[in-house]
Amino acid sequence: MDAVLAQVTAKCRPAIDAYSECVQRNPSTWDVRCVAERQAVSQCADQNSTALQAAKQQCGDAIRAYNTCLMKNPSNPEACLDAVRALNACTEKATAPAS
Repeated sequence: MDAVLAQVTAKCRPAIDAYSECVQRNPSTWDVRCVAERQAVSQCADQNSTALQAAKQQCGDAIRAYNTCLMKNPSNPEACLDAVRALNACTEKATAPAS
């Protein structure tokens, strides 16, 4: 996941900053008011991160399991630690340099 985060941060800083500022300005309604900013980050990441593309291609099951866990536990994300660990392990493998 580190490679994905590094690429997205490097290539999408303005979109990330705009999203972060929107969330800070709208602490109780950010999930509704910051949709466009969140989509801009996602679009930038999808277009500019080869690591993200590799992770999505190879880790679909882990991504779905993590998202499902979060939907089932919206007020208790700690319940998804095993799922996030599995997702992290998969993305690290998917984005590791070829040896």
